[in-house]
Amino acid sequence: MTEREFISLFNQHKKMFLALHGADGTSALTLNRFEEWLKSRLQGDEKKGAGRRRARIAPGIYLQQVMELVRKKLQQEHNICLRLITLGASWSVKETSKCATVFNESNIYYRLGRTRPRKGEYSGRELVVFELVMDGHKHNVFLPMLTRLDELSGKVGYPVERELPRLEATGKYRFKLLFPCAGEDDAELPDIFFLAEKIAAFVSSTVELLTNLGVK
Repeated sequence: MTEREFISLFNQHKKMFLALHGADGTSALTLNRFEEWLKSRLQGDEKKGAGRRRARIAPGIYLQQVMELVRKKLQQEHNICLRLITLGASWSVKETSKCATVFNESNIYYRLGRTRPRKGEYSGRELVVFELVMDGHKHNVFLPMLTRLDELSGKVGYPVERELPRLEATGKYRFKLLFPCAGEDDAELPDIFFLAEKIAAFVSSTVELLTNLGVK
């Protein structure tokens, strides 16, 4: 890791620390001064206008940080308890995915992961995806919620998309938020705080709809 990448990574973890632990002004000032000191160590000129690539966080750590922020926002702002769960190999869930639920009796859950679609609008692009998984619940959950999809997108302030028709035909029903990575070779992961804001809004809105449909 280069010195510049280290500074960029430190900046991201600094923001995460302050957000998760509610550090006071003195702590924030100390961290800011340390960051400025690190920056002052950089030497050499840079080409004007050259973009800075964000240091890449390990995927597992990145997804964990997003989920932690989402859990905190849901608890503090909506009094919703999002619990991390492990579904196991029988659910065909990749180990790198982070799964969570709000409900006690239902197998409806949320999943955060990464994907690179082979077809469609984002073909070949690296994406971070957050899904509401409703597999097998076509008539009692999926179809009633589908009529509210545009309303749901409005509440979240971000497009909420459904699964591909060929997958829905196999009984897989999901609503999802797709966040494209940026930069050269999609090396820059989406902003953690933007993801947390949109995901928390998505979870709170869907929990309300699911509860009204009798999901427990």
